[in-house]
Amino acid sequence: MPPRRGQGRGYGNSGRGADYPQHQHFPPAHRGGNHGGIRQGPPRQYAAEEERADQPWRSGARGGRENYEARTVRSQDWRLDSGFGSARTVASQPAASFDYGGRRGEDQGGGGEIPLYGGPRPYDQGGGYIGHGRRSEDQRGDSHTTGTQDQISGYGGRRDHRGRGGSTLSWSRRSEDQERRNYPSPLGPANDDQRTSAYGSQRGARQGGPGHPLRSVHDGRVERSSGFDTRRIDNQRMGGLHISVRKEEDHGVGRGARLGVPRGSFGLESAHDIGQYSEGEAGGSSATAGIGYNIRGRRGGRPAVASPAQSPGPEAPSVIFSGERPQDFSHMQIVDEVLEHPSIPVANEVIGSSAVAVREMRSTPLSSSLKLVAPQRPLAGSTGQAIKVRANHFKVTFHPGENIFQYNVDITPKISSKTVARTLARQLVEVYSSRFNGKLPAYDGSKSMYTHGPLPFEHDQFVVTLSEDRGTSGREKQFNVAIRHVSTLNRKNLEDFLKGEQVPTPQEHLQALDVLLRENPALHFIAVSRFFFKSELGSAKLEGGLVALNGFYQSLRPTEDGLQLNIDLSTTAFHANIPVIDFLRQQFRNFDPRYRLSDVVRVKVKKALARLKVQVIHRQTPRRYRISGLSTSPTKDLKFPIEGGGEMRVVDYFKLTYNYVIEFPELPCLQVQANKPSYLPMEVCVICDGQKYGGKLNDRQTTSLRKLACVLPRVREAKIRSIMNKNDGPGRGEHVKNFGVQVVSEMTVVNARLLPPPTLRYGDQGKVKEIVPSLGSWNLLNSCVVEGGNVTYWALISFDQSVTDHIAAAFVSNLSRRCNELGVHMAEQAVIPPVLRRLEDLDSSRLEKNLRDVYNQASEAIHDRGPETRLQLLVCVMAEKHPAYGELKRLCETQIGIVTQCCLSKHVKQCKSQYLANLALKVNAKAGGRNVTLALELPRMCPVFNRPTIIFGADVTHPSPGDDTGPSIAAVVANIDWPSANRYIARVRAQSHREEIIEYLREMVKELWHEFCVKTSSRPDRIIMFRDGVSEGQFDQVLQQEVVALKEAFEEVGGPDYKPLITWAVVQKRHHTRLFPADDVHKDKNNNILPGTVVDSTITHPREFDFFLCSHAGIQGTSRPTHYHVLWDENEFKSDDLQGLVYNLCYTYARCTRSVSVVPPAYYAHLAAYRARLYLDSLGGSDTSASLRGMRSGTASSGGGSSSRAGAPVVRLLPRVQRNVEEVMYFC
Repeated sequence: MPPRRGQGRGYGNSGRGADYPQHQHFPPAHRGGNHGGIRQGPPRQYAAEEERADQPWRSGARGGRENYEARTVRSQDWRLDSGFGSARTVASQPAASFDYGGRRGEDQGGGGEIPLYGGPRPYDQGGGYIGHGRRSEDQRGDSHTTGTQDQISGYGGRRDHRGRGGSTLSWSRRSEDQERRNYPSPLGPANDDQRTSAYGSQRGARQGGPGHPLRSVHDGRVERSSGFDTRRIDNQRMGGLHISVRKEEDHGVGRGARLGVPRGSFGLESAHDIGQYSEGEAGGSSATAGIGYNIRGRRGGRPAVASPAQSPGPEAPSVIFSGERPQDFSHMQIVDEVLEHPSIPVANEVIGSSAVAVREMRSTPLSSSLKLVAPQRPLAGSTGQAIKVRANHFKVTFHPGENIFQYNVDITPKISSKTVARTLARQLVEVYSSRFNGKLPAYDGSKSMYTHGPLPFEHDQFVVTLSEDRGTSGREKQFNVAIRHVSTLNRKNLEDFLKGEQVPTPQEHLQALDVLLRENPALHFIAVSRFFFKSELGSAKLEGGLVALNGFYQSLRPTEDGLQLNIDLSTTAFHANIPVIDFLRQQFRNFDPRYRLSDVVRVKVKKALARLKVQVIHRQTPRRYRISGLSTSPTKDLKFPIEGGGEMRVVDYFKLTYNYVIEFPELPCLQVQANKPSYLPMEVCVICDGQKYGGKLNDRQTTSLRKLACVLPRVREAKIRSIMNKNDGPGRGEHVKNFGVQVVSEMTVVNARLLPPPTLRYGDQGKVKEIVPSLGSWNLLNSCVVEGGNVTYWALISFDQSVTDHIAAAFVSNLSRRCNELGVHMAEQAVIPPVLRRLEDLDSSRLEKNLRDVYNQASEAIHDRGPETRLQLLVCVMAEKHPAYGELKRLCETQIGIVTQCCLSKHVKQCKSQYLANLALKVNAKAGGRNVTLALELPRMCPVFNRPTIIFGADVTHPSPGDDTGPSIAAVVANIDWPSANRYIARVRAQSHREEIIEYLREMVKELWHEFCVKTSSRPDRIIMFRDGVSEGQFDQVLQQEVVALKEAFEEVGGPDYKPLITWAVVQKRHHTRLFPADDVHKDKNNNILPGTVVDSTITHPREFDFFLCSHAGIQGTSRPTHYHVLWDENEFKSDDLQGLVYNLCYTYARCTRSVSVVPPAYYAHLAAYRARLYLDSLGGSDTSASLRGMRSGTASSGGGSSSRAGAPVVRLLPRVQRNVEEVMYFC
């Protein structure tokens, strides 16, 4: 066989079999030997030469920092030279593969049948192995033959018993079992100096490879332990660094995969760059309360030195990396002598990214005590024009004479309604006022009660009788109330937090004050969590038996300027106070109470009435009940047992007892007690008011609701002021006074800045090449897109019979003409004449056939233009928004493989130039083009972008209200161009029901990372994530899980040496902060604040890095600024730099010529998640008949994937987006 050259281009990927299961997605050129992603710059090929024709040849490649050739020699005595030392063997044949595949031994893809990504085998089988089927890990070298299958046992698989490859270059001079028993090695005589010339695995928790000699510390010297007589550390802490290593007895091998620090090397760097090793693998220093420890190593880097701010204590021990060569050990090996040192603190250490950056963080399990902390706020920004704005925040002063005391409240029998529980608590205080010493407690309606100062008892019990008019079902009822003191809230904790000190958030203290400030509104309004509604504030009738009520939202916020009460208007849908029969008439068009319900209608009625509270009207004393179901029989057939034996019909009972004749005996009764039969005829029941509607509103209901909610800024500001000045409003009442709390009635005036808009660059072929937007918008007059996509083969189908051949032909001509005017290369004519169908053809039984017919006709028309030629775009015309939209998208994008663009027929008929221009922008984005870019590219904009940067956006969308089983959808997008960052692709997964944490984040990030590397021929050194859809209560969970998962992903694709700097920012749109102009100059025509208004002080977090940015022009109502909160920042952004980046990117949104309110990556992630939701809805929503446990969507790949959470529930498999579709912005 003549010499061959390795195919691998090497894009900086260290392979991993399971992470890239779909090898058909990668071009053949990507499947050869691959360097492990250490090099930057253009990919290179690696050679494998063979001089003996009859010897098998595999791939020769080595990942890492340099290029090496692997050479086999005809002689049976041959040498492998990998650059990590050499080894001699007397094997009769060379190893099948000696591809290193990156700097990761246990699950590397290097050697094997397919060198890149370790072959198609799963990651727990290794992939990079020497020869076919070396010894499995738990054989531990019991035989030591020199045959072709036993040259090297090839430890280092991912799992203890299944891994077979991994450390393919771990040439041990003694085999693992021989290390203990001193057998002669098949690789030649032992030589301690080259005992492990290249360990291969770079991850301590999964150490693989044979013959790894461990070291232990004795009297300050490094001595070799005999064999693997080592012990593991279990749940120990070193200065707050949590290290979990189990104890392992002597048995020769010691199971390499269990040695070292589990799943992570914790190399620490301080703000002063302390302890940073040249290869970044380990090093650093840490100290707690003056007692610290040093970590130093022998990896070619400089030793760690103590921080000048916190010098280690004099007795702080050393942890030594004991490799005989710099590359021996990749992770710290810590012996138990160190852990027993008395001076090492055991308290948890909190490490923040701005003070001590965790550069090599791997935290699995995620409960590790090494806790990530959000960075401290940098200096406030200075770019832009200084202005003033008013915020709907009201200053809260709190100067109590005593601490707040928290008490647990236990009510027997249980009360499900918080409103009734609050009524009970108020009566308790009235009846037993002497026992409360005149104190007015604040009660949350559940388990917690707070008082200013202590009550005269630690625990006590009370009996309270709630009278008929105080909120129960209409009868007097006796309750036992047990009150017990549980904690005392020290106000100093709150004061320190508000000063910006790095202390835990005093959540209990904030909760107590929040409950206090809700006490007065809860007495006078309909309370729904933090929302309070009343019809007097405004209402509107909605169809379907609903009514929209105005109200307000309130929340206590800790800010840089102390405590602030955030008040905003709110509107939501409630059930109207109407009879049940009328409600059902409005809910269902064909509902007729005179007739018996069909099985289908019965199910719908039961769902519509579930858990509603009703009040009866057939008796003098009103009573309330909660609906638990429907009777199985109609009212006329229902009977119940009576005293003395026998039964009575319900209709007879109502006639005899109440002289009421049942009008609709064919309807079922309402069942109002779940544990025993208790029935009420529907016609005697009225839906109680004050019940929030929990279902999904239809389009007409949503439109009506928005009209009521949409108010101009001046109106909103006036209404908020009015609410604050009412006696029943927040901040008023005796409870607030009792606690020594005061709320200022005027809005907070805030310093703000007006950022300048960026200059936008368009294509060179247009007359206007650069544009400066005005008030967040611009037009495309005399401009062309930056990079036009090619739409050579396209077609049109119409589902509106009013669209004639002439109209369709004119639209085809006008659309192609406008696209070409804007630089989008679109064929003047579709490949086939427009296909005209009727509205009925959108029916699910016909839709797929119609779409496939168009695709087949187009394919037939262009089949002679090349084997790879296919239809690129299908324009779909509809008369109006249609429920079949989601099914059409699913069929085209996941089944047929066509990118689609939908249009309404009214626009097709009008063919307005502006509409066609907007359509052209969407078409260009879906064709792989770029519409606009920033004139000042990112590297010139900010020093942070001096290296290739990938910008992610992520979002999770949840099932609609009322859906209790449907999966949540997680979407992650990333740019695949640099340095412009305009073109994005998406990956989507279905996950557990209403789970906000992204379960498959690592898999999606790795796929997008690979695409970035392929498209840009570079590996990103900086990572920016914009995460949407996270509430403040989930910040810490996201930080500890998702940020860590991101770090894990990059270590898996690039090895432990690869540590791009990560900045993670949460994007919040669903908050209630509003900004109003403080003067008549800096406002738009609607009295909204101007685009570019940014606030990074006063109303922001006391310590952490966050800001409010209004990046868009308000079209309707009051502009809502977007809140950006940085949870992790290794790039150490300045305020101006990050704010400028976000604001400038908002001008690059692909679908319009306006700046958008949310940074585009987050916006695109939302669109991608919504598209996937349409797929599921078109398949039947939460139906799990075709579900698989832990399966991930086919947006990028098919096949299995493990959930990040053990025991994840079954979720439905998302349909897989076709490869040609997912490569473009199909979601745009």
